[in-house]
Amino acid sequence: MDSTLDPPPPYSSTPNTPKQETLPPTTFILSNKSIHTETAPSTPLYQISQNVSSLPQKFTSVKFERIETDAPLKLKSKSPEPQRKHIFYLAHPAHAQYRKDVPAYYITSVSLGSLGNIHFEMNKSRFQKVEFRALISPGKTMADKPLFCEDVETTLFSAKMKWTGGGYRWTDARGKEVAFEGGKGEGLKLAITASMNQDMRDALVALWVLRVCGLVAASSVWKHGFRLRKDVGSFGSPWRTWWRWRLIGGLTLTHTLS
Repeated sequence: MDSTLDPPPPYSSTPNTPKQETLPPTTFILSNKSIHTETAPSTPLYQISQNVSSLPQKFTSVKFERIETDAPLKLKSKSPEPQRKHIFYLAHPAHAQYRKDVPAYYITSVSLGSLGNIHFEMNKSRFQKVEFRALISPGKTMADKPLFCEDVETTLFSAKMKWTGGGYRWTDARGKEVAFEGGKGEGLKLAITASMNQDMRDALVALWVLRVCGLVAASSVWKHGFRLRKDVGSFGSPWRTWWRWRLIGGLTLTHTLS
């Protein structure tokens, strides 16, 4: 991958997409299938197709939709009805730990004109914490083969465990904080601290949900007893990283959901 490529602009409109309104910072709460702001719990802004608290260990994909309420009124006496816009699929392929053709966790764009397909690259820090880097292949959609192109992909966001208080801190391609996750006991919360356009917010929220889905799946491994396979070392670094995330995720999320 060419490291000289410039990172995508974190807050402005990306090429080939119309200029979008800049959205202010806000805090999102993930509750079952709905994602709403902290200040308006009765008005969900996003929805996923499966209940995150009961996500099966071997989930393969989850539909991610944005809920829009600014549709034109058919009758002046009626309130605008929410419109759902399917944006992404959040994917965890079957037998991902054995495969090399696709990443273990990624999101695909449904339509042209979106940011592109994004996948997680997972690494371990020197403090034994799993770090996430979201790599984007601009302009790619779910219809493309291959889904990702290493020659052009760049970092969109990164997520690292905070030094104090628990939870993950999200930064953009330049290392500037854009969001942080709620600590232990605060539920599934994402506080977005930077202004950004709609596409960037959609991608950030979707990546956060994907990370949570991975941790929910991992927690079921821990609850039912974690046993590391003896041949784990023979599958190389990606396998070890995948299982390490499941173990750490199980410890973290089991505490959060209990």
